[in-house]
Amino acid sequence: MIYANDFTFCDSKLSDYGYIIAAIDNSASIENTSCGNIEILTEKPIQNKKDISHGFKYGEGITLSFQIVKMDKLSHTPAPVTNEEYENIMRWLIRPTYNYITFDTDDNLFFHVKIKADAIKIGNIVHGFELTLTNDSAYGYSKEYITRIGNHGTGYLEDESSLIGYTYPKLQISIVDSGTYTLTNDLEPNRSLRINNCTAGEVITIDCENKTITSNKPDHDLAKDFNFTFFRFLNTYDNNLNKITSANGSVDMTYRFTRMVSI
Repeated sequence: MIYANDFTFCDSKLSDYGYIIAAIDNSASIENTSCGNIEILTEKPIQNKKDISHGFKYGEGITLSFQIVKMDKLSHTPAPVTNEEYENIMRWLIRPTYNYITFDTDDNLFFHVKIKADAIKIGNIVHGFELTLTNDSAYGYSKEYITRIGNHGTGYLEDESSLIGYTYPKLQISIVDSGTYTLTNDLEPNRSLRINNCTAGEVITIDCENKTITSNKPDHDLAKDFNFTFFRFLNTYDNNLNKITSANGSVDMTYRFTRMVSI
């Protein structure tokens, strides 16, 4: 269980609005409605007594539900929610996109969620809300990190993800000299990111997870000049130390590691 009194969502704290996490039934913990897991995919060949594993898939995204209660600042008792306060809390929490949330008990654990809010009434008066958070995956995330590697520089990055596999960062590449840019990870030496016909001063932005690439030079034909190898960090049972080299430009890499947690 995660025990918390406060959370941060879209750069604002729950306490900024005068609420705490505290259920009407005096249970202050966050309740796990469903927790994502990993399913091993197996098959049993004919005339074979043992299953053969051929991969895995993630289960459904984590869902959290808990209550928030409006508190009077002086008496520290539940207080009524005015119409204006109702509108403010709904405008803050209910959004058309997934956004990151973190609780005050662990500032390096985030969930990427959409939120549903139902009013809690005592009589006909609203005193708080039942929140249901649906995470976009079966795992949590670390805080956001940014690592810079200079022009023709090499850096080392340890992938601290709980899951074996890959971390796909967002990249902002600043080209130094006109020509070809490359970004290489020594753990995958035959899998380099390459962009031809770059221009000095050009800034190229790549979202490696969502497979998008843009340039501040609109006349650069990236569809022709990019090799469509989206950069990633590697995390194996044997090694998670990535040696990364940036040639003909500097790069800022923004990323979050995965965190498998018990809710």
